[in-house]
Amino acid sequence: MPELPDVEVFKQYFDATALHRPVRRVCVENEQVLDQLTPQTLGRALKNRSFERSRRHGKYLFAEIESGEQLALHFGMTGALKYYQANDAAPEHARVRFDFANGSHLAFVNPRLFGRIRWIHEIGRFLIDHEIGPDALSLSHQQFREIVGASRAMAKSTLMDQSKMAGIGNIYSDEILFRAHVHPRTRASELNDAQLEKLFQCMRQILKTAIEKRAEPAQMPRSWLIQHRTDGDTCPVCDGTIKTLKMGSRTGFYCSSHQAQA
Repeated sequence: MPELPDVEVFKQYFDATALHRPVRRVCVENEQVLDQLTPQTLGRALKNRSFERSRRHGKYLFAEIESGEQLALHFGMTGALKYYQANDAAPEHARVRFDFANGSHLAFVNPRLFGRIRWIHEIGRFLIDHEIGPDALSLSHQQFREIVGASRAMAKSTLMDQSKMAGIGNIYSDEILFRAHVHPRTRASELNDAQLEKLFQCMRQILKTAIEKRAEPAQMPRSWLIQHRTDGDTCPVCDGTIKTLKMGSRTGFYCSSHQAQA
């Protein structure tokens, strides 16, 4: 599933391709991705209007028009954006297409139909209503300590809890814990001050680096876990063994040596 770095890259892509271009028409190919919204309402709201700015919060991308109203886009498991010119073929699995007055298009691509588009009036209200916490990259060290240190859940679950902090999912929670030498099942409230400081610094460094690398796993440092997410692989940090663990429906990865559980 796209996580904070992926959605930040989507934001940059959206800004470069869609801002300040009047929308001529909206074509909805599959209404399943619309959340409390009809194709007709979406089309009327955007016709002859332009997206003026965008904002990312956690795993959401918000695209605002002149009136201040906005689209809230969530990309689900496999979502993405694809910009293309008038004579180009539409991308596969394009569920919603924004046709611009200059003849170009922006498609909301969603192969598995888990993504959602919603029309909203105010971001703050939307975040409250959906119990979405502060963006992970917006947190100060003190805020991070208060959130994580107070959690009775496991460290991995705490990092992934969107009501506590927004943007981190399965892959980057594993990466943060891997770099911080913390076992995923360690109870967050049992982490000491030094561990919380290390976890915070690792979170910021990893998320920022992933954005710089355009969220491309092949471009990440070879010392990161992301290129070694295979049960039995050799740890690039300590030559230990990479293991898997199940947490709910998700499979996580960790090093059985330098992330050994206390």
